[in-house]
Amino acid sequence: MGSMAFDHKGKILALKFKNSVGMGAYISTFGAIFATNNTKNCLSSVYTIPQIHIDVEMVITNAAPLGPYRGAGRPEAIVMVERLLDLGAKTCKLDRAEIRRRNLIPVSKIPYKTPVGQIYDSGEFEAVLDRALVLADWDGYPNRRETSEANGKIRGIGVCCFLEIAGGILNEPANFNVENGKAVLRLGVQEMGQSHLTTYTNLIGKHLGINTADVALIEGDSADVPGFIPAVASRSLMMAGSAAVLACDEALEKGKVIAGELLEAATDDIEYSNGYFRITGTDRNVPLLELPSRAIEAGAENFSLDTTYEFVSPQMSFPNGCHVSEVEIDPETGLLTVVGYYAIDDVGNIFQQTIVEGQIHGGIAQGLGQILGEQVIYDDKGQLLTGSFMDYPMPRADEFPPFLIGFHSVPCTNNPLGAKGAGESGVAGALPSAFSAVIDALSTRGIRNFEMPATPSRIWSALQTASWNSQ
Repeated sequence: MGSMAFDHKGKILALKFKNSVGMGAYISTFGAIFATNNTKNCLSSVYTIPQIHIDVEMVITNAAPLGPYRGAGRPEAIVMVERLLDLGAKTCKLDRAEIRRRNLIPVSKIPYKTPVGQIYDSGEFEAVLDRALVLADWDGYPNRRETSEANGKIRGIGVCCFLEIAGGILNEPANFNVENGKAVLRLGVQEMGQSHLTTYTNLIGKHLGINTADVALIEGDSADVPGFIPAVASRSLMMAGSAAVLACDEALEKGKVIAGELLEAATDDIEYSNGYFRITGTDRNVPLLELPSRAIEAGAENFSLDTTYEFVSPQMSFPNGCHVSEVEIDPETGLLTVVGYYAIDDVGNIFQQTIVEGQIHGGIAQGLGQILGEQVIYDDKGQLLTGSFMDYPMPRADEFPPFLIGFHSVPCTNNPLGAKGAGESGVAGALPSAFSAVIDALSTRGIRNFEMPATPSRIWSALQTASWNSQ
C-alpha cells in the first residue's frame, strides 16, 4: 500500500509506503535485504520527495524462501512510486509526463541526498525523460489510440522514470600479472552470462594499449584468484573493472622501475604507452609483455609485475532511465500485445555497447514477462502448481516488439571507470511502464484497478465485469 501527497501545482510533498513481503518457509541469506534495504533505497527514485516513510512486514509462508532475481526489491519500489504519480496526474489534472517533469531532481541539485540516505553523484533526469518521450512519439499517441479503437482494439501507453542502486558490496580485489607473454587478469567475481570474457579482456587491452588476444582472464578458480565476491547488484564492471584497471596501473609503476634497470635509465625518465616502456624522447624501449622474461634473462632480481589491488568504492552507483511501453488489447479475447517499447538509459560510461544493450533487453523481457503472465502459484498446502513451463508462461521473443533503445550517459563519479550498473535497470523500467500502459488501456472501459499479471482470461473477465456494471 502507498500514498503520496501533492501540493496544488503537482509537486510531491511526501511518500508513505507499506509493504508486506512473503519470505517463504524460512529467511534466506539475503532475503531480508531485498525486502527492506533494496526497496527503501529506491523509493526516492529520480524525484524530489521531501519526506519518505516506509514500513515493511516480512511474513513467513509455506512457499519456497525468497531469493534474488534481477532487481531484488528495486522494481517493487519503482512500481509503487510510478503508480502513485499516475494517480496524482489524474487528481492534479496533469499529463503523466508533465507531473514527472515537475518533480524530477534538477541537475543543479546534484549531488543530491535523498530522505532515505543515498547520495546521487550524477544524473540528468529531465534530459533522459525528454529523449524517451521523443523516441516513443509520446505526442503522437492519441492518433495511434484512435486507430486502434477504429480497429476494435484498446490501446494504452505508460511511462516510467526510474533510478536503482548498483554496487551492493563495495570492495573488490583484482590481480594482474604478465605470464608467458600474456597479460593475465584474475578476478574473484564470476560471470553468469554478462560476457566478462569479452568485456574485461577488451577493457584491459584498451587500457594497456595491447591486443585483446594478448589478455587472459581467469575467474572463479579458488586456488588462483585474489578473493571471492559475488557478481550481485549489477556490480561487476564498476567494482571488478575498476579494481582491474587500478591493478594494471600499479603494475605499470613496478614496470617502470624494472624497465629503468634494463634500459639503464632513471625511473622518472621511463614512460609507458601502447604496450611499451621507453626512455622519454628516445626510441629505446621494451615491450610490456616481454618485460619479465627480459629481466630474468638479464639476471635482474626485480622482475615480477604481480600486483593485487582492492578497489573500495565510496558509494553505490545509480543507473537510471525512462522507459515507455505501449500495449494493445483485443476486447473479444482479452489478449494483450506489447506493440511498442522505448527506453533511454543512463548506465554511465559504456565500454561494450552490444553487451549493455543485451543486458537491457534481458531486463525488459523479464519485466514484461511479469506483466504478461509470469507468476509462481502454490496451493493451500504449499504445493507448487507452476513447476514447469507447461504451467509457467515464460515469454518468448515473438511476443515482444523490437525494443528501441538509446543511452544518455552521465559518468559515475564513484569509480574510476565512470560506470554504473546495467544488469538490472531494464526490469526497473519495464515492469512499471507496462503496468501503467495496461491500466491506461483498461481505464478507457472504466476499469480503475487491475492486479497483474495481465493474462487474457483476467483481462477478459475484468472487461466483462466493467461492461456489466456500466449497464
